Amino acid sequence: MGSSLDGIGVIITRAIHQSGELATMLVERGARVYTLPMIRFARHRQPDEAEVLRDIHTFDWIVFTSANAVEFFAQACAEQKVSMAHMKSSVASIGPATTAALDEHGLTPTFESVESSGKGLAKAFGEKLAGNTVLLPRSKRADDELPRELSKLGANVHELAVYDTLDETRNGDELRALVESRKAQALLFASPSAVEATMRVLGSDAVKLLSQLTIFSIGPATTKRCRECTIPVRAQASPHANAGLVAALERGLGKQ
Repeated sequence: MGSSLDGIGVIITRAIHQSGELATMLVERGARVYTLPMIRFARHRQPDEAEVLRDIHTFDWIVFTSANAVEFFAQACAEQKVSMAHMKSSVASIGPATTAALDEHGLTPTFESVESSGKGLAKAFGEKLAGNTVLLPRSKRADDELPRELSKLGANVHELAVYDTLDETRNGDELRALVESRKAQALLFASPSAVEATMRVLGSDAVKLLSQLTIFSIGPATTKRCRECTIPVRAQASPHANAGLVAALERGLGKQ
């Protein structure tokens, strides 16, 4: 592997269990990698969860937007003694990581999209969902763009929060020190939640500190949240995955 990122300090803010592949790809290219998760995930149990899973056969579609949604939905199913492998609903997946997670639980998506935004996914679906009931397992803190856009297509959408996204506050001091020491030149955001958590962890001078770094985003929703927080984004990943993040970093800061 070449040294396109030789000596460049890169901060990864993804949850710790999702950072390994990305860190390896960066190290292979010569980067100095600092894994400082700004978020972590915890199981959430919505009050109607047992009822929803008991009636899982009534949903025409189940739409998974992330590997996290798959894993926590699987935990919920296990608790309620529901077999994911025998579900009759059509399954939609957003991105290869989500599809891979589904495969581990014996599910093959009927529909797979590379679009990560609510509007993009709705456009990809087209008229497939008109009149259908849709279950959307997701984070407690997910925004309403996707269910809103799916509803516009004529779908009857039920959201099921199966996990929560929490701030990883213990890494705040180390992140601040890395920025102030100039050991890191770039920071990668892979979700709007990571952006929001970083802002809270760094406090009132978050924008000032982050402006000293070159910021890269994994996709449209993350880029949008950065801009809402007045954080400049150098480039957005394409595709919206680890490989796309690395490619964006190479284009933005790498040696040609």
